[in-house]
Amino acid sequence: MEGVIKYSGRWRQGPAPCHAQLGELQRVREQLWCRGWLGVDLGGIGYGNVSLRAAAPGEFVISGTQTSGERHLAAEGFTRVLRAEPASGQLDVEGPCRASSESLSHAALYESCPAAGAVLHIHSAPLWMHALATRASTSKQAEYGTPALALAVSQVMRELAAPLSGVIALAGHQDGLLSWGCAPEAALDALLRLHAELEPA
Repeated sequence: MEGVIKYSGRWRQGPAPCHAQLGELQRVREQLWCRGWLGVDLGGIGYGNVSLRAAAPGEFVISGTQTSGERHLAAEGFTRVLRAEPASGQLDVEGPCRASSESLSHAALYESCPAAGAVLHIHSAPLWMHALATRASTSKQAEYGTPALALAVSQVMRELAAPLSGVIALAGHQDGLLSWGCAPEAALDALLRLHAELEPA
């Protein structure tokens, strides 16, 4: 889900974020949109979001809330998280828009996996069901956008020993998955490998 924000904190209007890999993230995001892994459901609620680790410790660039319906997202559709405290649900954000409702989960993954340079959050019922059976997953009690889910993501990453890339299923977030990698393309590749396992031999 995207659009029901459960974090708290401060958002300051500011310029669109600059990042050397923003163009790559935009291209990967458009591929997710074309596959239906990111978009808007029949009820008009957006789903899916993408992010990049920033150079400053603890900072990252993430797509804004309620932007997932757009096929191509301009730089103004992204914002910068300056500080995140996943355990308390606090964010300090600066940019043209409010940060995605899943920002706490992205923050938790960056915090627990130093190798992660990009995080993709998608929705796909077939991939989610397959990942629940074949990949690590968070607790069913950890709902989307909450500090509980962020803490569950951190726990899973610790148990996995923070591999360079991969996918985890969000068991308490219907159809939701998180993938990560050193760059957006690497995070996408992790999803594509999962998808390939569903294709007939």
